[in-house]
Amino acid sequence: MNNNQTENYAKNLDHVYYKGNIIEGADTSKFESLGNGYAKNLDHVYYNGNIIEGADTSSFISLGNGYAKNLEHVYYKGNIIEGADASKFELLENGYAKNLLNVYYNGELIECADASSFISLGFGYAKNLEHAYYNGNIIEDADTPKFESLGFGYAKNLDNVYYNGNIIKEIKTLKFESLGFGYAKNLYHVYYNGNIIEGVDTRKFKSIGDGYAKTLHHIYYNGNIIEGANVRTFELLRNGYAKTLHHIYYNGNIIEGVNSRTFELLGNGYTKNLHHVYYNGNIIEGANARAFKLLSFGYAKTLHNVYYNGNIIEVADTPKFESLGNGYAKNLLNVYYNGNIIEGADNSNFVSLINSNAK
Repeated sequence: MNNNQTENYAKNLDHVYYKGNIIEGADTSKFESLGNGYAKNLDHVYYNGNIIEGADTSSFISLGNGYAKNLEHVYYKGNIIEGADASKFELLENGYAKNLLNVYYNGELIECADASSFISLGFGYAKNLEHAYYNGNIIEDADTPKFESLGFGYAKNLDNVYYNGNIIKEIKTLKFESLGFGYAKNLYHVYYNGNIIEGVDTRKFKSIGDGYAKTLHHIYYNGNIIEGANVRTFELLRNGYAKTLHHIYYNGNIIEGVNSRTFELLGNGYTKNLHHVYYNGNIIEGANARAFKLLSFGYAKTLHNVYYNGNIIEVADTPKFESLGNGYAKNLLNVYYNGNIIEGADNSNFVSLINSNAK
């Protein structure tokens, strides 16, 4: 199981930290992050920085999606799932899990669900021989043998099409397909989040990613036409950004005054052109574009300033400033979490902890 995701644990020789706060009494020497908020040392297991009382540390593992177990118990977000057999407990996906007798969604028992035939279909959907489910709830009267998840909230069987577990009324299932990012179509209509987009030619409609879509004549964002966008030169970048020959767009809106020819996507919400640096589509006033350097996890710097999520970190020494991952950073003087100084933290041996289960 790959649990490689953002973690919030860090340590130095003196203390263990969670989200920048000291975990009182935690032994640092054998402390390790397990993923999904879980961590342990020789003495205790932790969830979100708090001790899970009585949890055996030697056999404790994080499974993913909030689930964890040891030889004795199964846990969801740090709490024991009463009656769950740890030896046969199996993580599925999207919050679903099961053992030989029971099925769970987000740690809660799904009453009377047959575990032996239960499978997760993705995007919140699941089924067994008797029922189809969305987010752990039965979809009433859904014919299960042909029930399938199409992705991004859509599903269908022979009789109906569903969006987020609800029937889309008066819709033909024949040739219905999910296009991604909320878009779908059949032979007659195009849909966004389960609703018809009026007047769209289905044959030429294409979802291109991040909420953007196009036909021969229009560009769409979240189901709405972007007025004046040039279809021929429109190009999706990433993280909500797109461009044409003359404009840059962020989440479907033009960023005024930006030269698209010199526009550069840096990552983590940061972009720049020859004269300006932007964060989530807004100019970072006074940021030197030529000297601007992206670090990671929201941090960036120029020769004279350090930034977190587009805002200057006051009194941050820039030459030796480095991002440590997961919101943590340091320079020669201080340690930071989410752009704020962690008072009294020894920076010389401070490290952000990586999930030890990551592969």
